Amino acid sequence: MIARLMLAAGFAALLAGCGSPSAQFYQLHALAPAGASSPDERSLLVGPVTVPAAHDRPQLVIDAGDSRLTLLEQQRWAGTVQRNLAEALAGNLRSELGLARVYVFPVVGMPEPDRQLLLDLQAIDNRPGRSVHLAGTWTVVARGKTVAAGPVNVEQPVSGSGYPALIAAQEQALLTISRQIATAIRAASPNMPRQP
Repeated sequence: MIARLMLAAGFAALLAGCGSPSAQFYQLHALAPAGASSPDERSLLVGPVTVPAAHDRPQLVIDAGDSRLTLLEQQRWAGTVQRNLAEALAGNLRSELGLARVYVFPVVGMPEPDRQLLLDLQAIDNRPGRSVHLAGTWTVVARGKTVAAGPVNVEQPVSGSGYPALIAAQEQALLTISRQIATAIRAASPNMPRQP
């Protein structure tokens, strides 16, 4: 009986040791420094953000070369990739434009914003240890009319190995995109204060 119990305990320990590794979760953060001390009171709604179908999933997806993509089961987004992208953009634009009221789509019961940013990413190429490439288009609308629009085509080198370095490169690419959008919004709104 004791031998059987010891055998069962050993088998359970073996199974526990063979368990799959725990998943790692990632969030994208804004990198732009804080904006003006007297922020602009106009509102900006960021989103919806759309991504290629292959990336519309909880796992990180990387470019494996030869037109192949690899889905990483143990490397996951905290939330949706669309939400992560929108929140990083919102934080950057809040600082770049000095806006007090920046929201991420969807917002239930929100009045019509002064401006809304739509981002359509048609390509996301994640190459660990090499680069991140984001391509697509963005549009800013105000009261149903397009006030600014432009392409997205940013390639950001990855500094270092590992997936945290890949996420850091995505954040840098989003900062570049945010600054391009902020420049266009300021050009379309001459009375908007410029940030130092």
